[in-house]
Amino acid sequence: MAAWKRGWFAADRLIFRIVKSIVFLCTVLMVVVSTMQVLMRYILSMPIKWGNEFCCFMLVYDVFLGAALGLREAGHVRLEIEKMNLPKPVMTLFHLISDVAVYIFLLIYLVYGYQFAVRNGSTLSEVMKWPYIALYGILPISGILMLWGQTSVLLERSERKEKNR
Repeated sequence: MAAWKRGWFAADRLIFRIVKSIVFLCTVLMVVVSTMQVLMRYILSMPIKWGNEFCCFMLVYDVFLGAALGLREAGHVRLEIEKMNLPKPVMTLFHLISDVAVYIFLLIYLVYGYQFAVRNGSTLSEVMKWPYIALYGILPISGILMLWGQTSVLLERSERKEKNR
């Protein structure tokens, strides 16, 4: 394996270990705040005003970072064309079209996600008064992570093909 690929995969493992930790932390915070919110509202009759908004922020982070993790771990829905017994050149063409389509989608997502975050990021959330860039900023971040993860998937696939030769 080339040195740059070893470096790529080392960075990949680190990046997605951090992403998994952030997703875990967001989920834990969402569960803790939701539980506190229920207890405060129904037991002490003192609802937490910022709880719902905070949980929405954490859920958005979970969804978009989870999408990047799912793409990296090939957990998204994909056509199983290998089961169709097509000739190898046709299969190769289908894989190429699929990979190009994913990259085009991710580039469009990244561009529009960035534009949306910049355009709407300066307004403040209603209760916590956090700038919405803290929420919408996850769009371009997850786009970059998805591009990175898709590239890692393709590099892994090429490594497997080289080993099978």
